[in-house]
Amino acid sequence: MANQLLSYYESAAHAAALCSVASVPVLPAPLAAECLDALKKIHPCDYADVESQSGQLAYAMAATIAEKRSFLASSNMHALDEVQKASFMRMPLVAANFSRAVGTFTTRTDLTGVFALRDAGWLMFLAESPQEALDSVVMAYRICEDSKVLLPAVVNIDGIANMREVVNVPNKKIIDNLLPSLRMPRKLRDNGTFGSPVFEGYQEFREQQQLAMLNAKRMIRGVGEKWYEKFRRSYGSVERFHSDDADYVLVTAGFYSSAAKSFVLKARQQGERVGLLRMRVARPWPSEDVADALKNAKKIAVIDRGVSLGASGFLHNELKSVHNFCSSFVSYNALDEKSFADVLAKLKKQEKPETVWF
Repeated sequence: MANQLLSYYESAAHAAALCSVASVPVLPAPLAAECLDALKKIHPCDYADVESQSGQLAYAMAATIAEKRSFLASSNMHALDEVQKASFMRMPLVAANFSRAVGTFTTRTDLTGVFALRDAGWLMFLAESPQEALDSVVMAYRICEDSKVLLPAVVNIDGIANMREVVNVPNKKIIDNLLPSLRMPRKLRDNGTFGSPVFEGYQEFREQQQLAMLNAKRMIRGVGEKWYEKFRRSYGSVERFHSDDADYVLVTAGFYSSAAKSFVLKARQQGERVGLLRMRVARPWPSEDVADALKNAKKIAVIDRGVSLGASGFLHNELKSVHNFCSSFVSYNALDEKSFADVLAKLKKQEKPETVWF
């Protein structure tokens, strides 16, 4: 194992190289192109230029059917039919998604693009740091390719993608031992028909996808435990940060969780009983872990980096049924320690759950 100074782009690229990806469709999308350029420098494999997201996903699915591990780098996947098809056909693809605001031209990032996949049958990991981005891509392959799962996954990155941090890059031999070669239950040589035309069996197919998601919950826990044994880095579906004895809990996801943690540490030094719950996995939704983490809290503030328009924040939609005092705080702006201090101050004053844009 070696420590290297890596950006998010480079961390995702190193993860793909560690997993010995064999086939990579190249779409020159903003942000994602930087990751693919980094991968080309360190890992020789089949690279194919494609002209659209539909082509990118179709190429990756074809490679997977041929038992060639494929890697996608994207900056929000909008090819709805192909995205759904990848899950329906049980293709264990892994994508590193570099979040950017959708529908406009801006340098701001949010979670709108990745949460468009929440009902598409993809496992969803929300990375906080370059280290976690690298680890999560590798772990995603191990989970997705298990015969009881066989679903695609996305590892979302919403931080400053070219910011560099010291990242521990595992030894490839260790990863080879943790990650078996890709084996698909149906292969091209079986003369099977690949596609997703289903008539009377449609409900059964959907039920199998749901069961696979539930199996993924157990796999996430098991793979996380093995990862800790090997590397002493702990990953579950959620991260509990001083939340067990907290009266007030902030719920976050992604890059800005680091600033929230810094705020929590300083606030606790000043006597505030505040903690943080970081959502690392959004699908399968870790309902039991969330309920257990929030059971002692008096008030919850869910900080959302995107809104399901007409409802509430993405995470708030999932959490509001878990706790009777769950407020939604929505921001598309950069967040720092002062931002989270303002959230806590507002939360403490609230007499009933509210939605606050800040």
